[in-house]
Amino acid sequence: MQGLLAIQYEEPTTLTEADQQTFHLLTQLASVALSKAKIYEESQQQVQELSLLYKIALKTRALTSPHEIAEAATEALRNILGWIKAEVYRWDATSERLLLMQNPPEDPPRSLKLGEGPEGWAAEHRRLYRIPAQGAYGDVPHTELAVPMMIGERLIGALHIQGTCDENFLTTVAHLLAVTLDNVALYEQVRHKLRETETLYQVTRSLNYSLRQDDMLQEMVEVVHKSLQAQGTCIALRDVEHPHLVVRAAAGPSSCHALGTHIKLGEGPVGAVAEQGEAIYLPHLSDDDRAPDISQTAHSLLVVPLHSSKGEIIGTLMVESDRPAAFTASDKHLMTVTAGQAAITIENARLYNDLESRNQRLNEAYAQLQELSDLKDQIIQNVSHELRTPLTFIKGYVELMNEGNMGPVNAKQRESLGIVTRKSEDIIRIVNEIISLQAIDRRTLNQRVFDLTPLVNSVISVIEKKQTLHPTHTFHLPSADKGLKIWADPEKIQQLCYNILDNALKFSPDGGAITIDVIQEEGFVHITFQDEGIGIPEDELEKIFGTFYQIDGSATRQFGGLGLGLAVAQRIVKVHNGEIWAESKVGKGSTFHILLPRYTPSNEGT
Repeated sequence: MQGLLAIQYEEPTTLTEADQQTFHLLTQLASVALSKAKIYEESQQQVQELSLLYKIALKTRALTSPHEIAEAATEALRNILGWIKAEVYRWDATSERLLLMQNPPEDPPRSLKLGEGPEGWAAEHRRLYRIPAQGAYGDVPHTELAVPMMIGERLIGALHIQGTCDENFLTTVAHLLAVTLDNVALYEQVRHKLRETETLYQVTRSLNYSLRQDDMLQEMVEVVHKSLQAQGTCIALRDVEHPHLVVRAAAGPSSCHALGTHIKLGEGPVGAVAEQGEAIYLPHLSDDDRAPDISQTAHSLLVVPLHSSKGEIIGTLMVESDRPAAFTASDKHLMTVTAGQAAITIENARLYNDLESRNQRLNEAYAQLQELSDLKDQIIQNVSHELRTPLTFIKGYVELMNEGNMGPVNAKQRESLGIVTRKSEDIIRIVNEIISLQAIDRRTLNQRVFDLTPLVNSVISVIEKKQTLHPTHTFHLPSADKGLKIWADPEKIQQLCYNILDNALKFSPDGGAITIDVIQEEGFVHITFQDEGIGIPEDELEKIFGTFYQIDGSATRQFGGLGLGLAVAQRIVKVHNGEIWAESKVGKGSTFHILLPRYTPSNEGT
């Protein structure tokens, strides 16, 4: 029912059926006219609303700042609808407060808790809040309304107006603003993420910029300074010996802390962060007394700590800006991650410097040891040569006396002269070993191709003649392959085999079998010498090839010698590009292994 049609007559009248039909027709016509008028009015309102929504969308489409979007949207609503007031609040989940979007950046942010004011009530209850008409703006009565800005069940913010407005249209506007602000927030997240990724990439690249700590830190500071569009940026490191920090890298013409500046722990924001280990953000320096030394042009400041891998505070990273509230939570996160990279860089650089320092000290120590070794070799060589000449004369005169050329010699004297001769020969052999130890060098080798098996047999023959004092030893060469040729110095290889067999005789005083094997093995000739002697303790196996090394070094040791035989053997093997090692069990004998490269035409002369 749309209304009522009433007709009044001045005199009593009887309505005919035709009159009733006419009145009924007039009623229907009036009803249709009213319906069309209402539809037209609604259509005009929808057109107006759609036009307004289009204008809002058009004004905000190219904007990427939430503050600019709120300003543009509310200005359009005030101008077109004649609203007295229009405010947009954004929900901040971190602080759990509604932040006024039109708040000037230089002013402290205006915010509301959930349930506080009309906007807080609408946001908390997720529905429109209306205050009845309070008066008129000109000739038009106005109402105060607050409506939540929602996307599904997610709260984006709240819209607060004073003016005349259809509630459904206001809800539509709130939803449009919610979608627009949410898209901008997503865009900002992506933009911040890309900036963060780019910054971290550049920071990581700076790790390869130089191995010097200060160079790497300076490169990192430049990257952060450019990424955050800061006025000044610096990295300060704690001094390990004094309770202060030193600025080691700085960027920006107006940086408050120049390179080399000393900052006491606990002094100012930088000193406080270094002492407490917690980041500090000062968005409005003019209203904060914690930054007395900051440059006058700075209006906001962010400082984060540098933590080592052990959790120690080793420094700070600071950025300042000439804009109030210039840094966001995303900037703080970026700074924290960058500070972590800086800490890793510092630790790596310090480790590198320590290694360099140790390497230098080792090189110096090695050079000193080499000098001492060369001096030792020279002394040994000189002493050996000086001993050889008088020993030769002693042996010659003893032989003359023994042969009776210097007068009659009785049996007792001949026996004594024999002992002197043998001991002289022992001394000469020791001297020759010392001299040969110094002379073993690739440049002194006289290499040629020869068959190894006959050479080993010749050494066994020499040893068998010598072992007349130990007749209980037997020698076996059961599986020696024929034709195993090597490219080597035969005299040195002969001396090698002799020293190993002589060692086997010495350390198997109770006799037993000495087995020698010569076989081919993967491009090498493998020689083994196995005895049934006293054996070698396992912890001594790596030491027995040392020069002058004796397992029993006491003055009352059972076995004589200078400990040169195995040292000479090892040197001979090394200059022939071979390997030597021993296996042993105490009381069950020892086995010495020697690998020498087998001869091929390709390695001849190498």
